[in-house]
Amino acid sequence: MGRPIPPSTASVIVGGDGYLSFPAVARAGGRLAVIFRTAAGNPLDYDARILITHSDDDGATWSSPAVWVDAPDCDSRNCGGGTLSDGTAHFVYDLHHRDGWRRPFVRFSDDGRCWTEPLHLDAHRPGAGEVQVTSVANRAVEWPDADTLYFPCFRGASVLLDRRRGVQSQRPRVPRHEPAVARNRRGELVAFSKGGVIDVSADDGRSWVAAADVDCISQPDLLTLHDGSLLLCYSGKMRRDEWLLRCDDGHDVYEQAPSALKVFEGDPACELDARGKAMALQHHEEILTVLYEAAAGVGRIYLVRTPTAALAEL
Repeated sequence: MGRPIPPSTASVIVGGDGYLSFPAVARAGGRLAVIFRTAAGNPLDYDARILITHSDDDGATWSSPAVWVDAPDCDSRNCGGGTLSDGTAHFVYDLHHRDGWRRPFVRFSDDGRCWTEPLHLDAHRPGAGEVQVTSVANRAVEWPDADTLYFPCFRGASVLLDRRRGVQSQRPRVPRHEPAVARNRRGELVAFSKGGVIDVSADDGRSWVAAADVDCISQPDLLTLHDGSLLLCYSGKMRRDEWLLRCDDGHDVYEQAPSALKVFEGDPACELDARGKAMALQHHEEILTVLYEAAAGVGRIYLVRTPTAALAEL
């Protein structure tokens, strides 16, 4: 089994046979919720479902997982999500159908108990053909008006959703593969993509400029902390270790890189694609990181807890 690196601690919140992967965590009211993919194997097998588990005691105990998404002939994957500034939780995911189309969806909850029906995010680019191959990034980014959410996509167009009116419009897609996007204290959008490249947009996603890179390989995560700084979450070259790196605005990654904090070391028995896709959430005075690993046909979803105070001061 993998192990946390002090001062971080970790617990297995879900374990069992099969391939458990793509966890995401959000908070709604006093409830923490985690969704994850479950299937017989890692490849597209079109039998995958998304399950949900919750905790009403700050992660000390977790409910038995329940089916959250079960779409016939689809592989449900690429879970993401988080908590908006008004306390609303949201989770995003992709459905990849055996006929070839791939579409992103989002669901919302005020209390972590009742979730809205899945909303299809229309990321299909006009003129791209009849088969839609689109994929949403880790979570929504709030626009300054608070009614509009930006869903960055790396296949297809990115999507703006007016929650009040229920109207969607499109923006250019994020330029690189499997990004996480957040807004920095300057008001810029910052994208942290698979392979470690950081791109910055000063015009709300209409154009992007490469700003820095981080030595990592996995699908990374990026979120804005309560003080306006950014938190990068990523694994190293073998996807077996997990790191947190706090920076001011994304332009200072090189300066802050030596202060990266290792929070988890994976099981050496895991294959390359059996560890990755961690996601983080700021919760009270901690950073909660959910991640997965699979070895010898057994999957585990971990919750890693890291004191916010352990992150280097800027």
